Amino acid sequence: MLILVCSVLALVTSMLFWMWPQADLKGFETHQAEDRHQRIAESLATQLAEFGFDLNHLVEMVAWDLPQLDHHSRTVAVLADKGIRRVCVYRSDTGALSREVLAGPISCDEELSTDVASYQQVSDTGFDVSVLSPLTVSDKDEACMYLVRARGAEIAVAVIAPEYIENLGNSIRFGDLGHVAIVDQAGTVLSHPLPEWLEERRNLGSIDAFKNTLEGFSGTQRFFSPALKADMIAGSARVPVFGWAVLVPQPVSEITSIIRRYDNLGLVVLAIGLLLATIFASILGFLIANPLFKVTRVANQVSGGDLDVEFPRLDNSPFVPKEIRTTNQAIRDMTERLRDNAERLEYLANTDAQTRLSNRQHFMDRARSIFDSRHSKPGVVSLMFIDLDGFKKINDTHGHRVGDEVLEVVASRIRVAISGFRKRSEMGNDVVAARLGGDEFAILTHANSRDDFLEFAQRLQQQLVKPVAESVEVNFGSSVGIAFADSGDLDLVGFLHEADSAMYLAKASGRSPQIANQSSKVQRLPATGQP
Repeated sequence: MLILVCSVLALVTSMLFWMWPQADLKGFETHQAEDRHQRIAESLATQLAEFGFDLNHLVEMVAWDLPQLDHHSRTVAVLADKGIRRVCVYRSDTGALSREVLAGPISCDEELSTDVASYQQVSDTGFDVSVLSPLTVSDKDEACMYLVRARGAEIAVAVIAPEYIENLGNSIRFGDLGHVAIVDQAGTVLSHPLPEWLEERRNLGSIDAFKNTLEGFSGTQRFFSPALKADMIAGSARVPVFGWAVLVPQPVSEITSIIRRYDNLGLVVLAIGLLLATIFASILGFLIANPLFKVTRVANQVSGGDLDVEFPRLDNSPFVPKEIRTTNQAIRDMTERLRDNAERLEYLANTDAQTRLSNRQHFMDRARSIFDSRHSKPGVVSLMFIDLDGFKKINDTHGHRVGDEVLEVVASRIRVAISGFRKRSEMGNDVVAARLGGDEFAILTHANSRDDFLEFAQRLQQQLVKPVAESVEVNFGSSVGIAFADSGDLDLVGFLHEADSAMYLAKASGRSPQIANQSSKVQRLPATGQP
């Protein structure tokens, strides 16, 4: 009976295949391809927009918010990863070089060049105003873009290399010829699979698909590719931050080839489907196919990044081949190792290796989350910047090993203080303590009240200035700056800037804790008796 049922099912399946409307199938595949390409294009445009936000924030921070950049800090690595080669600050009235805050292999020009000045369309109107030039070749024979930002009487010019965009586009390939192409606002190639087009920095702005996207069109398009000499289907999106165009094209022939494969498969199914279904369907379907499908499904979930999968129980089944049970166990063991490695990598990526506090990147991510949720929870978002006074002298006098021990002791005292503060204030998990670099630390939390946080700050500073007796006994002080996110129109950058300014005022005024208010003024807290 089972054989008869399988034979009938195979026959019906074959007949339905040949009755299937080929035009509908082709339209379905085309629609699926268009939808897939458009999602990729929009996702890339979003990533590039976030890249632009990061560039603006990093240049603003490096040019004006950091008094001195530690060239061995993680900040420099982040800047290099984003393609920022150097940052130069010029006087807006004379064009003379004011300072070079990030030195690269090529030093800054002594004066703002005419080419760069032509892109300067910004004024001192806030943190988010900037201009990014099209891709150009500088007088130092390097392919780059200029990010220009103005603040008061100064102009910051960052030289941006295009490698990040090239790598982002080249990381996506599908089919035989499906790829990603990215052009800047002038139509010049930023990312393309053809190396010669990248070397020539060819301009594609005259091609209709790119021209439409540069003018604001976002959606699927069809066009003829002169490089591949083929009709293409492409998803397209415009990057609003820079005005760039992103295209994700694939030859129409690759998509329609799926239909031809269905035709060939139909011939095979029609020829041998009945025989195979009759002989093996009942056996393989229950003894192999079902458990194998379960194992394959789990493997696909793991390969897609889902490490919390539930594995099928195959160990006690006498009908499951040994090979499938072994494979299932191997995937289970591999998944456990991947889960352990993923947790370890996440810890390493978010933690400062010296102090085991959060690093700068993790601090910024958590700070953005806590800051954005401040209106939905009671209490006040509070931020403390801490700078150790006399730390350089410790390194110079006793060596970096003692300096590292001091950093570890400071981090331990911060953790103990936060643990005690949590018990007293019931502030939960809305707290992050980080080493920002060198001897600078930060603590951000959603505290119950200003008074709670100020009491915590004073207690902590009293602990921090106690001598450290590890290899040798050393004494040092600390400068503390505090800010509260009370104002509804305060953004995260301004919030960080207020705390930073308060810290430097504390350092300049005798290292008493300082608190910034929303008018950017500061007031001194009661002294803690520190040296």
